[in-house]
Amino acid sequence: CYLFPGPVAALSGATALDIQQLAEGATVSTLSLCRMGGAGGNEVACSQAHSMEYVGPWRELSGEAAADAECLRAAKTYTGRSLGEPSEPLKVQRLAAVNGGVDAFRCVVATADTQLLHESVWQIGGRQPR
Repeated sequence: CYLFPGPVAALSGATALDIQQLAEGATVSTLSLCRMGGAGGNEVACSQAHSMEYVGPWRELSGEAAADAECLRAAKTYTGRSLGEPSEPLKVQRLAAVNGGVDAFRCVVATADTQLLHESVWQIGGRQPR
């Protein structure tokens, strides 16, 4: 079985070796999918400058409060951080879309200010995001 990085990751220089390192527990920012800008922004590998990182797939929206709770849970699990503190440099956001006539949402972790990130926030714990 052969695995290859997707098109966004490949444009950022990711290789099959990066997938092997990921399987061994390493954080490989070229394989993580992020976004530069808001909902209309471009998707980039997390090794490039970005303002938000996906922490889950698109899901059907069944209620605003349930979606917000799901995003907070997903973001805490993804980052290994408590999130939500006023001094926290990262915040949880929910992107919205209509897919096939169905309201949907996707959870992201975003910078709390205009700072850009240059690596993945996967399991960063107490480290400062870079």
